[in-house]
Parts: sequence; structure tokens; C-alpha cells
Amino acid sequence: MHQGQGAVYLEIQREAEEMFGDRLLPLMRLSVRIPEAYGAQEPVAIWDPSVPFVATINGVLDRFGYPDKNAA
Repeated sequence: MHQGQGAVYLEIQREAEEMFGDRLLPLMRLSVRIPEAYGAQEPVAIWDPSVPFVATINGVLDRFGYPDKNAA
């Protein structure tokens, strides 16, 4: 049986979470706002701070010990 791309992605995500637990960084979800910001030559956090990608990046920065974030 053929699995769709989304099903394969979810299976790999589940396996990685089982193997690495809380050591795994959050997954970066795709958003059309990211290429738009790139095209406008603006950081995503300034272009559209409401994009979930920005919150994910801020969470990663928190885990690495970068508490000061100028945008978002």
C-alpha cells in the first residue's frame, strides 16, 4: 500500500519523538509568509510576527539560552 507524503512525514515525526524525546527541537512548519518575507528582504519576525514559524524560532532560541529577542 502506498502512503501519502503527509502520512510518511507524520510517521517519521513520531519515530523521532520516540527516539529523542525532549532533545528534539520543534519542527518548522512551512508557511507562504516565509518566501514572501524573503522576497521583501525582511526578517519573518518583522514581516509577519503572527506566523507560527516565529513562535517556533523563539522557542528554539529560548532552549539555546538566547532570552533577548528584538522582534515578536
